Amino acid sequence: MNELHYCLLSGPGVFVVRNLIPSAEHDVIDRAEAAFARIIEKEKETGKKGDHFAPAGANDRIWNSFQKFAQVDPEGFVRYFANEAM
Repeated sequence: MNELHYCLLSGPGVFVVRNLIPSAEHDVIDRAEAAFARIIEKEKETGKKGDHFAPAGANDRIWNSFQKFAQVDPEGFVRYFANEAM
């Protein structure tokens, strides 16, 4: 815990965990990615700008992503966040 705390607070801010999601459940990542892609496309269609930190079109950002993910794919949301480490 101390190492993770240091990493996130004072260190690089990134750490890697192997086998966080069992191989049999990797489809949950694909499902989440598809949900986020649908959200981004819908927001682009409505003219919402995704990111004010970069020039238009350079990045995509989903504001309030938890709620939007849960609304777009409730079962996928639950499966994704059922992993205690997530």
